[in-house]
Amino acid sequence: MHFFEALEHEIDFQIEFNKLEDMVVKERVGKSYYHNGITIDEYIEKHFRKWEKRGSFTSFKELREHLGFGYNIVARNFIYAYPIDINKFFLYCEMILNLLIGLPNDPYIEEQIQDLLATMNATIEKTGHTVERVKDEIQIIKKDIVAISVVDNQPELANIIIEYNHYLLKGNIGRKREILKQIADALEPKRTELNGINKHATDDFFSMVNNLNVRHNNCDPADAKRYREGFARLSDNEKEKWYDTIYQQGLTLFVLLEQKNRNKIIDAFRENLKL
Repeated sequence: MHFFEALEHEIDFQIEFNKLEDMVVKERVGKSYYHNGITIDEYIEKHFRKWEKRGSFTSFKELREHLGFGYNIVARNFIYAYPIDINKFFLYCEMILNLLIGLPNDPYIEEQIQDLLATMNATIEKTGHTVERVKDEIQIIKKDIVAISVVDNQPELANIIIEYNHYLLKGNIGRKREILKQIADALEPKRTELNGINKHATDDFFSMVNNLNVRHNNCDPADAKRYREGFARLSDNEKEKWYDTIYQQGLTLFVLLEQKNRNKIIDAFRENLKL
């Protein structure tokens, strides 16, 4: 059983989705200002055309149906979108989150929005994921302390590091390969310095990116010099696991560089204090 399968045994994402939909579509607030109150769904719809990223969609209802989140009310019974797995749940959350950040502030609905976000974040947290804002877009990514640390210290790589952790990239080994190549290219000028810090870890990383079909085509038997049969014969799932290992190893090298800089600061401070 892989990670997502385990989560879906632990968390019923259909139930969690239905709870959020109840808060978005069914609960009416602000009756002192709006005649019959207003739902979050209606509030988003009211301001939808002001959303810069709406593309050719002319209504929130149209966007919902396009993404598979349309709903129906038949004989007063509310019919939820179905089925909802972890990926659909995350997609729904990202849809709502990205729309909410563009809404004007309204004190009559703000408390309801905060309650919705708290409920949504509680479920996202249970899955080991977190909500991150990248430029002007909200994404749900795996919670990775090391990755967050690297993003803080390597802002030029922030987008690709966060993208690698995004749930939709699971299984996309082509895009993961592209990101790993960019990480390798960023580390290459620091290779001599890294060798002085931890040569073993450095050699491991560059050996993998040079022989596991990242920087070179190691899966083409016609190129006898670069062909690596052992890797070429792996399943896509096994290759992806190796790519994830390379990714973590690359992050480790960035952490080693940051630790070296931190050591210099600590040494200077200790010297100043005569410790």
